[in-house]
Amino acid sequence: MKAVIQRVKRASATAGDRSASIGPGLLVLAGLETGDGEALFDLFVACLRAEGCPVETGFFQEMMEVELVNDGPATFILER
Repeated sequence: MKAVIQRVKRASATAGDRSASIGPGLLVLAGLETGDGEALFDLFVACLRAEGCPVETGFFQEMMEVELVNDGPATFILER
């Protein structure tokens, strides 16, 4: 899994009639590779929530429209 993390003023993801959005915070664009599966993404989200981080998610394996407003030049890339 690779993740691009950006500090945002707001962000949203829409897939069909479903949507998720956040206000100020961190947007994590997660890229999964063959073998990672949904279980790795779910584990990542569960670990964040266990630390008390409020988490909204997009829609796994769906075509999404993602909108974001960056908050300064704060972008980080993490690789597993």
